[in-house]
Amino acid sequence: MDLSEGQQATLSALDQFDECTTADEVAQVLREKGIKGDPMIACSCPLANFLDQETGDMVHFVTTTTIDRGMDWSTAIPEPLRQFVLAFDRNGYPDLITRSDA
Repeated sequence: MDLSEGQQATLSALDQFDECTTADEVAQVLREKGIKGDPMIACSCPLANFLDQETGDMVHFVTTTTIDRGMDWSTAIPEPLRQFVLAFDRNGYPDLITRSDA
């Protein structure tokens, strides 16, 4: 299956996490890039915000099983990123939360 330019951009952006083996390492990459987000909101978690920033698209949704690019495509989430999402949604990285009520 041929990937669209946007899909390729998403996968290319995810390459920046290739060296990460833990959720803490994923969090550090996001910290270094100044990326924050909201827990329990798939379209504005730090990973979704990172992908939106890196690709120029505002269409990413991140769950504990997939990264979706709008309604047209999804890919399995790598394990360190999945672990980050689980921990982040449980307020495991408060310094990466943008909401003031968190």
